[in-house]
Amino acid sequence: MTREIKVPLFVTLPRKTKPSKKVWLNLNVYRNLNKFTENDCKKAFYLAIKDRLPTEKLGQIRVDCQIFKCMSKKGLKKRLDKSNVYAILSKYFFDSLVENGNLSDDNDEVIRTEAILPTKYLEYGSEEYAEFIIYD
Repeated sequence: MTREIKVPLFVTLPRKTKPSKKVWLNLNVYRNLNKFTENDCKKAFYLAIKDRLPTEKLGQIRVDCQIFKCMSKKGLKKRLDKSNVYAILSKYFFDSLVENGNLSDDNDEVIRTEAILPTKYLEYGSEEYAEFIIYD
């Protein structure tokens, strides 16, 4: 069975006295977050995708990931280091599957293979996202 799950490239964290904080989910940002903000990002990501996750428990899976990025206003492809984005998205995504009860663990015995597919480019102004395709 195949499942396609759309996930955000950023989360928005509410603040009590300041405007909400938009946090992009990539390694460049992640390495500078304090542990509390990082934990808030992980929770916000899970809550954002919880209703899209499968309802049943999964066994061993194979996963593909594809990032959907907007072109610039001039119609040019923006530069993207996919591995920086994938590193954090995959961590949060697999942790969400474990938290949701879909996977017993996110180790090599359960997640058999992972593949990062070529980036797809969207029209300027479109919603940017990533999509995880689960094969079980």
